Amino acid sequence: MFPSEPSVPGNDPECVRRLKPGGNFPHVWNRREFGVRGLQIALQYFWDRGHEAYGMLPKFRLKPGKSTDPGLLNQLYRKDCLITTPCKEFPCSRSCNPYDDRFMLEIAARFNCAICSNDQYRDIMNERPGWAELVRTRRIPFQWNSNTFTIGNESALQ
Repeated sequence: MFPSEPSVPGNDPECVRRLKPGGNFPHVWNRREFGVRGLQIALQYFWDRGHEAYGMLPKFRLKPGKSTDPGLLNQLYRKDCLITTPCKEFPCSRSCNPYDDRFMLEIAARFNCAICSNDQYRDIMNERPGWAELVRTRRIPFQWNSNTFTIGNESALQ
């Protein structure tokens, strides 16, 4: 179910083939709330094909009540399968301003990774040099059919 020894992206020269699954997998899979099983299915898709893959999500998702399965989410986190990003939480409010998209693009650029996401990052892709090219050339869209995760172009993983 989990990779035996996940490692930090960039420790290996083969990082070009590493993927960064985005936090939008669970929302697309569940359609109502942050469905952790969808994140696990998406990660497993890449692990089964021999890729080092991580889920990236705002740290507040690890709090009780912020996902459908906190136990599974914490298990993925403890196994180093998730990268959490900070978010600005507002006092006396339930809202949060996450920065996960910026972190995802920065890490993908720094470690030459692909991003599997349906987000086209139009709002931030021009904030830094190289991000627009990264989004155009290394973003892999995905689709859910029931509990089956698929990507549009398997050859993009090569």
